[in-house]
Amino acid sequence: ESTSRAIVEQLNAKLSQELEALKLSNERKIRSSTELEEQNKRATQELIDLKASYEEKLESINQDLISERNRRTESEELLETVQTQFSHVKDNFQEATARWALENSKRAFE
Repeated sequence: ESTSRAIVEQLNAKLSQELEALKLSNERKIRSSTELEEQNKRATQELIDLKASYEEKLESINQDLISERNRRTESEELLETVQTQFSHVKDNFQEATARWALENSKRAFE
């Protein structure tokens, strides 16, 4: 009986050691898992922040492109207006020159 009791006590001691080792291993795994979850949360937040930043930059670039396109359209319209006005001035000048020449030639024959 004392031998059986010694064997049982040895087995209990060994099981207690193994149980304690498993508890420690599980605690480490839980800590590691918690740390990984925190890292994952931080990385996810960084990605969200980066995405927001890039979306803001993209919107700014799009607004700049729209503004540039509008300025270009305005410039083209202004150039067209100036060219039309210049054409009218040129026509008026040619007409005035022709009238002047006609009047001068009339005076020359008088």
